[in-house]
Amino acid sequence: MVDDCPYDVLGKSQFYVGLEKCIRDLRGTLLEKDVSVVGVQSLWGGGKTTLVLGLCNDPQIKGYFNENVVFINVSQSPNLIGILETMWEKIGGRKKLEFQNLEDGHKQLQQLILSQPKSTLVILDDVWSRINLENLLLEGPGYKTVVTTRDSSTIPTTETTRL
Repeated sequence: MVDDCPYDVLGKSQFYVGLEKCIRDLRGTLLEKDVSVVGVQSLWGGGKTTLVLGLCNDPQIKGYFNENVVFINVSQSPNLIGILETMWEKIGGRKKLEFQNLEDGHKQLQQLILSQPKSTLVILDDVWSRINLENLLLEGPGYKTVVTTRDSSTIPTTETTRL
C-alpha cells in the first residue's frame, strides 16, 4: 500500500538533479536501527518537500518499507482529526473511521500500529508547530516518521530523533 506521492520526483530529472546525496544521506539516517523520527528543516523554498518526495519515491525506501509509504501534507492550520483518519485508512488499509476527538484518534491509530506491526514510513510535510506534530507522532515496531518543518524547535529532541 503506497499513498501515491503527489509527484513522481525520480521520473522528473529536473527536480532530482543535485539531490542525490541529500536523499542518500536522509535514507541512511532514516534506516538506522535506533532512529524513529527524522526531521528535515530549512527555510521556505529550501527544497524540503522535493527532498522527501524523492525519498518516498526511492526504490530502496519502497523496498525497505514494502511499499508502505504514506505522504501527508500537514500545513499551518491542519485538520488533525482528518489527518489521523487518513492515516488510519492508508496505514491500516481499512475504511476511514470517524474519531470522536483527537485523543481518541491518536489512541486508536497507536493501537492499530502496535496490533499489526509492519515497516511503515509516514512523511509529515510542512509541520508548523510542535503541538500539532505531537498529536501525529506514533510509535511501533518498524514505524518511522520523516517531518519537514521551517523551525527546528518543532521536532522533539529524543534518543530516537535525528534532525
